[in-house]
Amino acid sequence: DHRDLHSFPTRRSSDLAHVSMPVVESVGEKAFYGCSSLRSVSLDARDVGPRAFCQCAQLRVVALPRASKASRQIFDNCRMLESVSMPVATRVCAWAFYGCASLTAVSLPVVERVEEDAFYDCANLETVSLPRLEFVEKGAFAACPRLWRTRFFAPDHVKKTLPAWFRGF
Repeated sequence: DHRDLHSFPTRRSSDLAHVSMPVVESVGEKAFYGCSSLRSVSLDARDVGPRAFCQCAQLRVVALPRASKASRQIFDNCRMLESVSMPVATRVCAWAFYGCASLTAVSLPVVERVEEDAFYDCANLETVSLPRLEFVEKGAFAACPRLWRTRFFAPDHVKKTLPAWFRGF
């Protein structure tokens, strides 16, 4: 099917800076892995596989308006990532934003579950808005020093477990 992107043929190309594909339905595992010059992505895919953008060193802005979840390690070590839009995602999988040092704010309006180490080492993360959050695994926000001193926007019954969000194993 031409609407499925399994691997970008020039994923390690030094001249690929922007990707916009409004017709793609799914993006496979490691599709853009290590694409060193990729700066922005706009994909209308519902399914985005694990590590799809892992280690994209220059990636700054991502829009995935139909993605159902932030897959395992989807943005792992995207140290320049500043903005992510995933308005219908209901789950943030393990290590999804691991090491995204430039990320300062996250608003995921319908996320219900955040898995272990999902935001581990997001050193500059200051604000998190998860109004529909129901479950957070241990260490989901470990090594996020600025977040500890700021505020969470989440349901009160979930905030009761807040200290465990910052602990590792």
